[in-house]
Amino acid sequence: MDGKSDKIKAENGQSIKAGRAVNITVNVIFAAALFVFLISFAISLPIVNRWFY
Repeated sequence: MDGKSDKIKAENGQSIKAGRAVNITVNVIFAAALFVFLISFAISLPIVNRWFY
């Protein structure tokens, strides 16, 4: 799938850079969301443990 899109984007150089920029942005947003999710889970875990005791 990536190979086909790379061949299509190889025709004009600007779209390759745009595609990489979008890909990096999506990866950064996904990593940030995952990090925030893990932090919130770590914060809420002791509170949940109090409810069960």
